[in-house]
Amino acid sequence: MTLQGDAGTTVDDDPSVRDAKRRLDQAKARHQRARALASARHRKLDARRKIILGGALLERAQRGGSAESDDAARLVQEILRSLTRANDKKAFEGFEL
Repeated sequence: MTLQGDAGTTVDDDPSVRDAKRRLDQAKARHQRARALASARHRKLDARRKIILGGALLERAQRGGSAESDDAARLVQEILRSLTRANDKKAFEGFEL
């Protein structure tokens, strides 16, 4: 519903309303930008954790000579057998522990 004044102007024509709308739009943009940055930080941290954990698992599996390294090697082999995506499988073609 748009309210009109005597001269055919609307409430939206009022300078204080236009200014409030502009500030609201800017706040929404800042909020959206902050959410996007937080999401990017989260994805980056998640990827870093996966890389570190994968590296540690592979290092332990390749160490050999202990029950721990044998367990790690079995886990790596099980994970590799469970891969279903062609791109994931391709990344490990020729890979050996």
